[in-house]
Amino acid sequence: MSTRARTVLLVSLACAGCSTPPALSPSPAPTSSAAAPPPSTSARVGWSGPWGRFHSRRHDAWLQLPDGAAWKIDDHRSSWLVARHPATSTVLRFKLFREEHAVNRDRCEALARRDDPTLPIEDDAAIDRADAVLSAWDSHAFSVVTPGRVGSHAIVGRYLAWGASIRRCFALSVTTTADSAAEVGARLAELPDLTKRLSFEEPTAGPGRVPAPDR
Repeated sequence: MSTRARTVLLVSLACAGCSTPPALSPSPAPTSSAAAPPPSTSARVGWSGPWGRFHSRRHDAWLQLPDGAAWKIDDHRSSWLVARHPATSTVLRFKLFREEHAVNRDRCEALARRDDPTLPIEDDAAIDRADAVLSAWDSHAFSVVTPGRVGSHAIVGRYLAWGASIRRCFALSVTTTADSAAEVGARLAELPDLTKRLSFEEPTAGPGRVPAPDR
């Protein structure tokens, strides 16, 4: 089973019973026996455009985002970089923490949670837990799916990744909402790839001195 299919299945199981109630009367039977083709994966995810790069001088990092041109990025008004994808009601938040002493993954998680206590908790309901989600970083990630009401949407998917590298920490938090468990699951399945595509400038090089990554 592919990673995408596994994530969609786990999200569907997590959301069993949390969908909206059925209508009081059944829908009429279709007049044609020809079934409509299923939507493409990219259409379900909502990130149909090519990946795009964003360079944050403030965080010494390159982010690569699916459907890159559609994101609205604010890297000034908060200590976190905040990127929004309006078409999918998705909000991405990213931050690099610089420390005076060497850090490990646990210390980086503590720093991120101290900075933002609303980050999701890795409890028994967490899915797709994974270590080493970013090469050369002591890193970890997981997803959480919960019923909820965000605007008109009934299902909330949240993803959190963080990691340590000598005296630096990163934290990446994504929240996405939809009415379909399959749609939320398909989006969450893309986020490990987004995390793997993160790249950072060498601290000794200084901000803006490293070209965009090839990958």
